[in-house]
Amino acid sequence: MRILFLLIVPVFLVALFFLARRLISGRRTGLSPLANRSDRILYEDALKHLYKCEADQTRGTVQSLAGQLGISVDKTTQILSELRGRGLVELKEESFPLTKSGREYGLHVVRAHRLWERYLADRTGVSEVEWHGQAEIREHEISPEQADRLWAQLGHPTHDPHGDPLPLVDGGLVPVSERTLLSLGADQRARIVHVEDEPESVYARLVKKGVFPGMEFRVLERTEDSVTILAEGREKTLDGFEAANVSVESIEKEETDFSGTIRMADLEPGQKGEVVVLSRATRGLERRRLMDFGILPGTVVEPELRGFGGDPTAYRVRGALIALRKDQSAHIIVRRVEDSAA
Repeated sequence: MRILFLLIVPVFLVALFFLARRLISGRRTGLSPLANRSDRILYEDALKHLYKCEADQTRGTVQSLAGQLGISVDKTTQILSELRGRGLVELKEESFPLTKSGREYGLHVVRAHRLWERYLADRTGVSEVEWHGQAEIREHEISPEQADRLWAQLGHPTHDPHGDPLPLVDGGLVPVSERTLLSLGADQRARIVHVEDEPESVYARLVKKGVFPGMEFRVLERTEDSVTILAEGREKTLDGFEAANVSVESIEKEETDFSGTIRMADLEPGQKGEVVVLSRATRGLERRRLMDFGILPGTVVEPELRGFGGDPTAYRVRGALIALRKDQSAHIIVRRVEDSAA
């Protein structure tokens, strides 16, 4: 009997602990702990949409919310009625401005989403096209306290990897440039400050073309339907939809001189290249791994052996032989040694 008691008590205490956390969480967020998960996610997505509307200085309406959530107007009306009853939104001229509590809640969901994307970009090898989808799930599982700890662990970043600002402590947002790539003319220089990750199909095309925040470029050609830029020594042509999803700021000149550079993947066996820079498209674990291999500016690399079908390739780096896939070495920018002043 004593043994049974000793086994039951710890289980009871653990269950009590998680129940208490759930009740506290429900009171903190303003949503009933008895609400099922799918409804809670809809409530939080609604608050996130209304928060973004306020940040963009647009009206959050039944129609805009229904379209964002992909649900019927009737279901949307029920959600807004529930949020209004909980003191999270108000009704004003057919729009639904957030209350102070609703604004804090919406800010937390937005912040959790962008922090998780930052984490995936900086600390994992997860592909860019998967960041948004994974963050859409995790944003509903992170408490404000956990978000604060994650922010500290990541070094207090100010933006997510797409260039969206992380909400400030007072609830404000750092403004994002409203200029898009479409606003530039031939021979203008600029830096990409934001790449819109929705719609996903357009974002996937931008990722495939190697377009990312922080990239510096010069416009080579501007037509009615497209923009051709020179970035990191390569030409990239974006159609109108793609260019409209890229926000930019003007610069006087590029930080790095890419003249005469090629990709490490383009070196042939017997050729040598000196590393100029690792493209900013390489992030997180993969970037740290390349740097741990000694692939840094000034390092001389030489391909020695290609795998069957041309991939991967074994490179001689600081006396060691390192195998890299083509998609990895394509992000390492080099200048042939014979063309270098060194």
